[in-house]
Amino acid sequence: MDRKDLTYHKVSPTYENISPWRGYDVTAILESNDQKLWVGTNSGLLYQYDRESNTLHEVLLDSTNKSRTSFGRYFINNIFEDKERNIWISTNGNGLWRIAKGTGKTTQFLEKDGLASNGVGTVIEDNKGLLWFNTLKGLSRLHPESNEIHNYYTIDGLPSENLMSLYKSKQGNRMYIGTDKGMAAFQPDSIKDMS
Repeated sequence: MDRKDLTYHKVSPTYENISPWRGYDVTAILESNDQKLWVGTNSGLLYQYDRESNTLHEVLLDSTNKSRTSFGRYFINNIFEDKERNIWISTNGNGLWRIAKGTGKTTQFLEKDGLASNGVGTVIEDNKGLLWFNTLKGLSRLHPESNEIHNYYTIDGLPSENLMSLYKSKQGNRMYIGTDKGMAAFQPDSIKDMS
């Protein structure tokens, strides 16, 4: 193919500006099953966006927390909705948070609760309803009903404990982990825990 045969067509999309962000970077977005748009920022603030009024409403962890630093000023990495419709928020230093469907009750998970690290990246749900997430110090799996956490490290076969990304195949039977030393894959159903 000759270069002169190639053409480029610039598309000029129309963008709609959404509510002022007060200088915060938007780092995570999720549209939940009830069609609410959840928006996380680099300063740890969490919002719901109302499309009709083009306004943002800050989500507080509970009615007694009137502070604007809901997540302790930690970067929100990911917002995820599980099949039970709970919302999960992962942060870069303030652990993992669950906002329960219906009640809005929040639960925080930290290293002291069993997480491999308080720096949590992507949250993924496997076919059995268990949650997996990459951290800065290994792979963690949480059973949402019992809150039991299991961690996996290089001793368990990971190429590194500095996990950068996590992805689940479309069939859901395989997960891929991106690390600072390459990539690994595993089948969540094949993982057996040592007691």
